[in-house]
Amino acid sequence: MFKKLLCLSISLCIIVCSLGKTRIVVDERFELISVAFRLTGEPAFVHDVPNQYINEIDTWFSKYRDHPFISFLNKQMDVKKNVAMSYSAVLASDIEITPKGIILSQKTETDYESNSYGYNWTIKDRDQFLLLINSFYKKSRFHDFFAAHSTYYKTMESQMSGLINLIDTSWFENFFGSSYQLDYVWIVPSGGVNNYALPINYKSGHTAHSVVIGCSMQDSNGSPIFDESDFRVLIHEICHLYNNPICSRHLNEFESICDTLFYYVGDILAENYYGYPSSILYEGFNRLCEFSYYKSHGKTFSWIQLRVGIEERKGFIWFDDMLAFFSAFEDNRNTYKYFEDFLPQLKSFLDQLSKDMQLYYNRFEDKFPQVTFTFPSQGSIVNPNIDCIEIHFSKPMYPLIWYIPVEGTEKLPTDEKNKNGFWKDEYTYVYKLPSRLKPHTKYGFGVDDWLQSTERELRYHAKNFTLIFETE
Repeated sequence: MFKKLLCLSISLCIIVCSLGKTRIVVDERFELISVAFRLTGEPAFVHDVPNQYINEIDTWFSKYRDHPFISFLNKQMDVKKNVAMSYSAVLASDIEITPKGIILSQKTETDYESNSYGYNWTIKDRDQFLLLINSFYKKSRFHDFFAAHSTYYKTMESQMSGLINLIDTSWFENFFGSSYQLDYVWIVPSGGVNNYALPINYKSGHTAHSVVIGCSMQDSNGSPIFDESDFRVLIHEICHLYNNPICSRHLNEFESICDTLFYYVGDILAENYYGYPSSILYEGFNRLCEFSYYKSHGKTFSWIQLRVGIEERKGFIWFDDMLAFFSAFEDNRNTYKYFEDFLPQLKSFLDQLSKDMQLYYNRFEDKFPQVTFTFPSQGSIVNPNIDCIEIHFSKPMYPLIWYIPVEGTEKLPTDEKNKNGFWKDEYTYVYKLPSRLKPHTKYGFGVDDWLQSTERELRYHAKNFTLIFETE
């Protein structure tokens, strides 16, 4: 399970692109932290897109992987394992870069010595953090790198402004009963698929509603692009700004239900960085809000169902039924004016769900196509003169295959002209052998990324399968 983290930051040296009240910013503080965590090697922070920019980061900073600041981060990740992943963004917003160095902001009210984010800072931790981040910042000449990419960052800010323009701001007020507010969109070019909702609380009493958006798409030249998938990320994270305070107000009411559900799907959720029972409430309900936006803005049933399947594979295995149940909210708006008014009904739904969880889990498992038989059979010994390999699935399959070599086995012979593989029928994939197999040899054939072909069903990846057999 992914180890949740501490994190860091820099100051309000901002390149601002204004659009109404929303400021779109590639901020040096967030990029500094993202680069530093990339150097730790922690998989959640190591991304390949946009690859040209990532290559430049690696060329410039790879020599600093052994800097004490990176060692400090790795140590913190080993010792403090329960830190929320979003804490990196919190720290980035709380640190300032000044002419005299990087300091903790005196404007925000984050209590670093509390356990609010799962990370209890000691004074020694804080002082060491500030000492080492300043050393890393100066020695790596981070500001020089950041300044050299200013035009690149401005282009990204401009691209993001086009997506912000598409948001139906009135929907949020109608759905949540609170006026729309989005003060900042912080773009993190090296952030990959890491995105966060980030309410920033100031000592003045003001809360800045912000989101942090990484870059996970690129064009044919390797440059970052923002498309519909990023728009969905925006809607998801903005919903968090409204949904999370609601969930916090009702957390105690749902705690035992979340514990029960987490018992069944905790491993799946943790693989997707939702490692706490409360994720069922905060992330599960947020998906209801997000998908309600899609439904009210003309997305088709098949478009929604495809993405429902993605959410179920992340561990929210009841999401299809919960979304269907939630249609009662829109059908009864005279009774339930806003989302929070409907929470007692959602509690009743989840309470019943927790009693039927084994049924849901079995049904979820059955949605995944499985290999029912193969020729040759698993572990068998066959004549090296066989003409083909056949793999039969339990469900009709989308015609896509990914061949995986198996370590410790001989690779199958290939013929680049005919690509070897074809579908005998919806259920059966045939791998045509272009030449005789070697005698007395162990062969391995792995498959992955198979999809169901039936449009009316959710498309699920088949479970990974490896066939190993020997020849006479």
